[in-house]
Amino acid sequence: EASWNGNVHSVMLRQVTKHLPGIEQENVTAVRLDTKLIPKVYTIDAESKLVNFALIADETLIPPKLVKQALADTRNGITSISHTTYERVRLRPICVSIETKTPDGKESTALVQLSLWATTHFNRLRTLLPPSQRHVIPIPLPLITTVSGRYSLFFAINSKDEIRIVGGESDFGNTATLEGCYQVLAGLDSVG
Repeated sequence: EASWNGNVHSVMLRQVTKHLPGIEQENVTAVRLDTKLIPKVYTIDAESKLVNFALIADETLIPPKLVKQALADTRNGITSISHTTYERVRLRPICVSIETKTPDGKESTALVQLSLWATTHFNRLRTLLPPSQRHVIPIPLPLITTVSGRYSLFFAINSKDEIRIVGGESDFGNTATLEGCYQVLAGLDSVG
């Protein structure tokens, strides 16, 4: 998976972010979730349920002053604007999360990983809101899976009672062909 990520997905993401001002790609394979934000109901090993890439907003989109204001309240012990403790995304919000799988990987496994990642992300967003507004986060989180080069778009939606993962009915590109690569670039450009 590491060589596939480095030689295929990383190249695609680098190419698309060249044309998205204020958006950068970050390899987050080794990133750990902030344990204060992981739901207690998860019985799976959170350490093994990480994602591979994130598209992040840089300081031209989210001014550092706003990030520092959001982090000024340290009562909850969280020192990152995102739901991880990784320094490279600590002050830069994650916009899109991407989980990759090798050709023999399963999309269902990728979705389990993205589900935990999105739930933890929503938990972080909740801590940034006043208590009366924390029950529902009104924005969907874009999630992308790539399995065997096929890119699919999903959204994590936080409703009153649950977090649902929706979408993925069709691929928006496949790195197996040149035409598919262009479709992936166009799809990533639209999401970013």
